[in-house]
Amino acid sequence: MHASRLVLAWLLLAALPRAGSGASVWLAHGLTKILPDSLPGTPPQELELCRGEVGSLQLAVRSDEPLPTAWLRPFTLSLGGQRIVVPEAAIYRQLTVPVTVPSGNAERRPMAWPDPLVPQEHLRDSSIAAGRTAAWWIDVAVPLEAAPGHYRGALELVLDGQVIRVPVGLNVLDVVLPVERHVRANVAVYYDDILLAYANQQWRVGLPPWTKDSPEYVAIKERIYELLLQHRFCAYDLPVPLTSPAADRWYRDPRVHSIRLPWLDDHGSRLTVDGAARATERGAAGKLYYYAADEPPAAAYPSVKAVAAELDRLLPQVPFVATVAPVPELLGAVDIWCPNFSNYLGLGYLDMDLLAERRARGEETWWYTCVVPLHPYPTWLVDDDAVAPRASIWAMARYGLTGFVYSMAHGWSPDPYASVTSFNNTNGDGLLIYPGQPYGTAEPFPSLRLKLLRDGLQDYELLRLLALEMTTAARRRQVAGFDGAGLLQWLTEPVVQTPYALERDPEMLLAVRRTVIDLLRLARREDFSIERRAGPAGYELRGTLRAGQPLRAYGLHLETGSGRWRVDLPLEQEHVSLAVGPAGVPVTLPLARPRLPARLPAWAGVTRTVTEPVVDGQATEAVWQNAEPLRLGTAEVRLAWTDQALYVCAHEARQVTLLLSPDRSPETVYTFAFAGEPLRAFRRTAQGRDPAFQPLWSAAAKEVSEAGLPFSLFGGPPEVGDSWRATLIATTESQRHFWHDHHGDLRQLPRLVFRGGSAPR
Repeated sequence: MHASRLVLAWLLLAALPRAGSGASVWLAHGLTKILPDSLPGTPPQELELCRGEVGSLQLAVRSDEPLPTAWLRPFTLSLGGQRIVVPEAAIYRQLTVPVTVPSGNAERRPMAWPDPLVPQEHLRDSSIAAGRTAAWWIDVAVPLEAAPGHYRGALELVLDGQVIRVPVGLNVLDVVLPVERHVRANVAVYYDDILLAYANQQWRVGLPPWTKDSPEYVAIKERIYELLLQHRFCAYDLPVPLTSPAADRWYRDPRVHSIRLPWLDDHGSRLTVDGAARATERGAAGKLYYYAADEPPAAAYPSVKAVAAELDRLLPQVPFVATVAPVPELLGAVDIWCPNFSNYLGLGYLDMDLLAERRARGEETWWYTCVVPLHPYPTWLVDDDAVAPRASIWAMARYGLTGFVYSMAHGWSPDPYASVTSFNNTNGDGLLIYPGQPYGTAEPFPSLRLKLLRDGLQDYELLRLLALEMTTAARRRQVAGFDGAGLLQWLTEPVVQTPYALERDPEMLLAVRRTVIDLLRLARREDFSIERRAGPAGYELRGTLRAGQPLRAYGLHLETGSGRWRVDLPLEQEHVSLAVGPAGVPVTLPLARPRLPARLPAWAGVTRTVTEPVVDGQATEAVWQNAEPLRLGTAEVRLAWTDQALYVCAHEARQVTLLLSPDRSPETVYTFAFAGEPLRAFRRTAQGRDPAFQPLWSAAAKEVSEAGLPFSLFGGPPEVGDSWRATLIATTESQRHFWHDHHGDLRQLPRLVFRGGSAPR
């Protein structure tokens, strides 16, 4: 951390008083979740935002005694005559929701999680319970015309009439966030069926029900659409008919990046064509898309192709979206491929090379999450850390993805402030906003996760802008072969190594973001250049910094202007090396490849035996005493093999799941789950689950759980020394334990090595 930042942080911490009631007050950045039992931590660095960007910080209060009232006043940040006002509408009190059955992410304890953000002006109860931490979320919007520089101000927190001033700073950067939105972030809002039915059942009890044309209900639809727009999302559908004059303002709104057309059917084709015509007349043709093929199984491919052909006949300029990974049967029919994060319904991993190949042919690639995948993938669920939603958008930038669809924004239970349980016992899936009606307003409220996704979408624009600026600089210097997308992959790797391996320390994401901004500042200077060089990166960046202008990269900090330089390493790993001389001397930034986290264990041995174990749930054979155990939490799993079958024996596990991918068929994944009811087995290929796979295998559970899997299921036995990709999951009383997470890229999974040698009986 730079010396001035250390001083600022120390002053900030020292300035945070304790109220007479024994309350502790502290600030936090927006990349951490403040839980009811959270305690004061290290003060965050000064908030840094680009012009045109909306950023966030959090204020937390914890009291030894109950506080009947706690209120945060609107405030102003100033730099000379420049002012940035934070109004009360941008100040939210964070509420928590109970998670009684965890989704299956890293945190498996039942607990309360912050998620609903209630605008403070609508808060009915502002008290804070004794021994509990309460928090505010604060949005800071920087105007496009704001002057760069360090703005200062103070939060005024009123606790039972006592005013506590909390110093706060904002560094407005000399970088403008692009106004255009290049991620087509789409979410379903089912206006006239699910939402209308919910409104009448929950809010209109004893009153005449609304119809889809009721003015109050139409206003609610538009408020939801506007709230999503403010966070860079588009609802699939406009809140008004596509052919109505009321749609024109949305067609012309530059924030609206995507509009789904109605489905083609006997009743909707005319509406689809007429809606597209009106949008085109208003200059919104590029915003249209058609999405009706949702997770189609292989048996539905012919009908998908038929609909795509009809769309191409009627509206050849409108892209056809399908939530499926590229498959040969649909080539030529699909314009935008939108597979699941982990291609869960296909191979079980997302083939990024295949997606890049489709982009090279002029098609687009999006992705989506729904229920799966879970940890270690970044999820959008309530019970995941704050880095996950934002890092998922970084993964999109890393892999060239330009959009997503999301199942629903308003997946509300009868009381969404008391229960966020959703599909398949996940928490918060299909829920990004909350209803304001329980707080006496028709305004919808955002979730904390919606804010995090917005911040990630803003980061995406900066990453994309940097790739363009660097490519432009390379062309200016006539450097052949420079790939801005490749630079993005290098830059984002410390945050997202693979779709399922990400750095969850928020300081890493913030450090890389600072590096991106510094490179943007450098790239725009006339003396900036890119030159080829030897080494892992192949390029060297050169530029000149003004006196006193710092340069940072992955936590390294160099101060210019005094003829000396200093390096601080707040992070554990040094990711790049930098050199700087006196003011006006060129700066050299050799892009050394960052060191990645150590991989999980690469293999486990399978013990060979000449006698077939009896699958009886007792494990009395000598081979089970000699086999090396794999420990998964409190469970122990052992494996053995003969020429006929692979055997699995598990102690202290309620259920065991084994996934196998033999080398002879690397695109086929077999799943076997036993020790629980019912037994499950299926085979998955690139086309999805194979319904014809009905294997004969054995399992038993008594003192232990055992299973026998004939090698005939896999096309024959392995040879001694062969290895198959595999993973194991053991479910104990309260948790699932992974040898390596089964939602990961199977090409990176550990291997089972079939050992030979002396064979115990």
